[in-house]
Amino acid sequence: MELLRAVYPQYTWDEKMRKQYPRGYWSNLENVREFLESLKAKFQLEKKEDWYRVSTEQIQQARGAGVLRKYGSMYKLVSAGYPDVQWDEKAFSQRDKRSEQRWMLLQLRKLFPR
Repeated sequence: MELLRAVYPQYTWDEKMRKQYPRGYWSNLENVREFLESLKAKFQLEKKEDWYRVSTEQIQQARGAGVLRKYGSMYKLVSAGYPDVQWDEKAFSQRDKRSEQRWMLLQLRKLFPR
């Protein structure tokens, strides 16, 4: 990234837009929390229960495959990022999350606000 900044100083280079994060990036809990906060905004996660409906596919599509791989499960990931919250591990493994339907609902609400 430093090389790009040096060669093209007229552009703003966002560290988060890179295809691959540097080694050890997800070992920093601040980076994990920042990623979770971006998910919170993207998927409009307002309550604790909303997190249970986020699928691993959605995490991967949001460029979170590496952090998911590091923590091994959604439960461990959110527990690391939000240690003060009491999470229900079983709720993350429910088969009928309907996460795609929720995503569609959020998109429709953007198109047709109340």
